Amino acid sequence: MNHKPSPLVTIGIPVFNGANFLEQALVSASEQEDVDLEIVVVNNGSTDETAEILERFAQTEPRLRIHHGDVNRGAAWSFNKCVEMADGEYFRWAAHDDLFDSRFTRSCLDMLLENRHMSAVVTRAEMIDDNGDHVAPLEDFRGAASDDAIRRGADIMLDSRWCLHIFGLIPMRLLNETRLIQPFSSSDHITLFELAVRGPFGLVDERWFSNREHQDRSMRAHGELARDREAWFDPGRDGVYTLPKWRLFRAYCRGAYEYFGFGVDLLKFAPVAGRWMVNGHNRRILMYEVLGWVRHRIRRLAS
Repeated sequence: MNHKPSPLVTIGIPVFNGANFLEQALVSASEQEDVDLEIVVVNNGSTDETAEILERFAQTEPRLRIHHGDVNRGAAWSFNKCVEMADGEYFRWAAHDDLFDSRFTRSCLDMLLENRHMSAVVTRAEMIDDNGDHVAPLEDFRGAASDDAIRRGADIMLDSRWCLHIFGLIPMRLLNETRLIQPFSSSDHITLFELAVRGPFGLVDERWFSNREHQDRSMRAHGELARDREAWFDPGRDGVYTLPKWRLFRAYCRGAYEYFGFGVDLLKFAPVAGRWMVNGHNRRILMYEVLGWVRHRIRRLAS
């Protein structure tokens, strides 16, 4: 029996009601040059024309595999389902509304092959609008490049607002050592943290990633507060009072413990966690979440 060889790279596209830009993203993925790849798409219970677009595209793109979900199980589930479906040795997520130059994947792969200790590689990026027109260059994240795992983890915890390596190329063996995308707001930072402690990040000095800013962007549709966005990651938490910043901090601590173990390195990392907590922005949100939870409990007890 002949077995089809596994592709070198898997591009995973999670999507929910993404008919507005999905076809452009599929074309962008299929036009990646000089690399053996597959494209897996998880349709997370879409109610628009997403399913029809995917089935139509699959008629002319044999490398495309699709999973159609019957209900929306949340962004975390759909991102992770892409990884579960992947057969490639290297993996990258792609949002349904972003675009990548045809040289993106090959350039990231070349850097990983030349630097096998790296855990994620991305190119420089720009912001585009609804029409795909250039708006502005995005800030480069050049952290998490040190030879020291503690320093790399600190870079993610303390200075990774514009870190787009979550959409970079990642060795599957390292991605499978992480908890992937967890069902709470900003959990992609935890994935980045768990990758960074395992190896440095790389940045290709070409602006070949176009990150689209538009009114219907998924995260914005669920509100500006992290607590409101919990339902985007996990619909089961819709209407549930949560403490997303505390969940994030606990996940950082757990990720550090799982990698460093209980020993000298974990003790060296403790001041980084302390700096994260006393950061003015983080400290205020942690305090507001606790006060809000207390008020919430009081109202429930009084009702």
